[in-house]
Amino acid sequence: MCGGLRVSRCKAYNAATNRWVTTGGMSKDRHLAAASIVPTLGLFITGGWSGVAEGTQTSSVESTVDGANFRTDLASMPYAMQTHCQVTLDGDTVVVVGGWHRTAHRLRTVYRYTVRYV
Repeated sequence: MCGGLRVSRCKAYNAATNRWVTTGGMSKDRHLAAASIVPTLGLFITGGWSGVAEGTQTSSVESTVDGANFRTDLASMPYAMQTHCQVTLDGDTVVVVGGWHRTAHRLRTVYRYTVRYV
């Protein structure tokens, strides 16, 4: 579990102790972001709102395998957005649907994103 309103840190559930533990943090706060699992990258997190001011959505992408070490050398999405949905298809393909942008408002877009490092 990563992010939240003005939150960049992540927590992981430890079944042995029946507790959530803080594991690390993303490079920025992400509220209303989307995430899915990409087999080669682990948790793949896109977009969101930084919570700093109205209209501060991001198009950036991060990934983590362990919840502690984050990769930010992934290509950004074509549009900054929040409240979008995301699923992983065949291995390294992520589909991002809809969302909201400060000037375009409701997005009726579908992006197919093949995960590549920049």
